[in-house]
Parts: sequence; structure tokens; C-alpha cells
Amino acid sequence: MRTLDHLVELGYRGIAWKLLRDTESSSGSLSEVEEFEIWARAQDGVPRHFTLTSVVTAYKPMRRRISDETPISEAEYEAAVHANGIRDTAPWIAERERRQARRRDLDIEIAGLTPRCPNCSKRMILRTNGRGIKFFACPGYPVSCVGASNAPLSVAERIDRLLEEKSKLG
Repeated sequence: MRTLDHLVELGYRGIAWKLLRDTESSSGSLSEVEEFEIWARAQDGVPRHFTLTSVVTAYKPMRRRISDETPISEAEYEAAVHANGIRDTAPWIAERERRQARRRDLDIEIAGLTPRCPNCSKRMILRTNGRGIKFFACPGYPVSCVGASNAPLSVAERIDRLLEEKSKLG
């Protein structure tokens, strides 16, 4: 999830920010750190100031941490907005809602193309074997369930296209 999406999910609105630090690790750990100074209105409407740190490490989910969150005056908030601009504008919110609706539609379509496991009734997932052949398998396959079935090529290609479109939506 992008930084702005993350802040909106946490209930902040009227978000302004300034990038403080953007570094890639040179130590070979394949991590990237972004640090933002944030001014935003919390759910209670009170303007706040805080630091958001995002850490991306290869093969691990993104970690985010908010620190030093403090209430600020309206004047401080307005000055920060004037200097940095509001990021969650009405067009951005409309686009975000469009992306969310499209992701929901894609999930429904993918679920309609994916069978249920004959053994445990869980929704199966599309997998690829060592020879590159697509098949449906239970999410627990092969450890906790051995449910598997052939995936028709046209269905596998359609699911792949839908998943690719979903990944582009963010």
C-alpha cells in the first residue's frame, strides 16, 4: 500500500508531507528507507504533526512506523499545507475509490473462475508446476491438503491477466 493510501486508511485527512530521507542500503541488505514529515488532520479533526518511516526490505512486507505524533495549532497546520500542498485531494480520492472498486470487481471475477477444493472446500489458487504447466491447488497444497486439478489454458490465462491488472492498481 502506498504511503498516502496508508495514512487515509488510518483515518487521516488533509495530508501534507515533506520527504526527509530516501535511502537505499549499500550494505547488501536490499532495504530502502523513506522518512516523511507529515501534517494531517486526525479522525477527531485535530491537526497533527508526526514522522512516518517506511522500510522496504527484499522478500519482506513493507514496515511503517509513526513517531513523535503531536497536536499542532491551526496556524501551524495551515502554514505546512501552504508550503507543501495537500496530497489527498478530491480527484485523488475519486481515483482511489475507482481503484478500490475495480480491485473488488477483479476479486469477484477471479473467485468465479477459481474452483473450490474437492477435499476441504477452500477456494483453490492457480499454481505453476516445475514444467511451467498451470494447475489449481488447495492453499494448503501439498502439506495440509492434496486437492489439485487441471487448469484449462484459457482460464489460467484469464486469471493471469486479471491478477496482472490488479497488481497495477496498487
